[in-house]
Amino acid sequence: MRLVTPAGQRHIHVLYFADLTGAGTGCIIFLLAMQRAGAVNLVLLVCALVLVPSLVYELKNRTGQFLLAACLALLLVLAVFDETISSHIRPEPGKAINLEYRNVDPADVEIELSEWNTISRIDVVASKIGFPCEKGIFIDGDAWTFMQVDPQLPATPYDAAHESVLINKSPYFFKQEPESVLVIGTGGGVDVYNALRAGAKRIDAVEINPTTFRIMLEEYREASNALMVQPGVHAWREEGRSKPTSTPCRWTSARSRTTAPSFSTMIDRRTC
Repeated sequence: MRLVTPAGQRHIHVLYFADLTGAGTGCIIFLLAMQRAGAVNLVLLVCALVLVPSLVYELKNRTGQFLLAACLALLLVLAVFDETISSHIRPEPGKAINLEYRNVDPADVEIELSEWNTISRIDVVASKIGFPCEKGIFIDGDAWTFMQVDPQLPATPYDAAHESVLINKSPYFFKQEPESVLVIGTGGGVDVYNALRAGAKRIDAVEINPTTFRIMLEEYREASNALMVQPGVHAWREEGRSKPTSTPCRWTSARSRTTAPSFSTMIDRRTC
């Protein structure tokens, strides 16, 4: 910084303030633009912005001009293949997205979607193991949840004589046909489908992750048989634990269950 301002140390504090302010502003802009431009393109743009000032003193000769033009051309070519580059950036081997399929033939596993957003990276993995066309939604390659693929709708009621009392269904054996259910962390819609099968009249499904919220309404709407827009289902993109305080409505909880990465609560009554 002293090279830029030979005036010396008297103004160095101003430069540091401007430098930190610019860096903070740049981070905010980066996060806001990530959803539209993509993480790879934004990284390449940052590289270009850093490259130009560093070569500004070399533009007086042909070598410097050629070097700058070549670097910018390389960044432009990389930007064209941003989706390919993104697909090859994989989580480290110890992450769940790799461990869950370590014993599965790679030909039976496909990463259908990868996307960075302002809070995480989302990968949707389809495999031929387990249920037909089983799909998992992975958050940062580690926390994950199943996607409810091809659910039977209208939802069939639980058959207590033939179905196991699993933890994600057990609340509904204690409270039949609840008036209202609040699902915090909808993920792939499994808890929403369980609530529909339990006969809930109203389901408030809250999801904070913008990609997870969107894909269940758009990219995987058909695969999930439009689960998130069924009659009585109300999808909200916001922080789930603040939902009860962000509306004039109030819920009275009957029973809850917590299993990473989702949290769902069964509701006795919803009053507004």
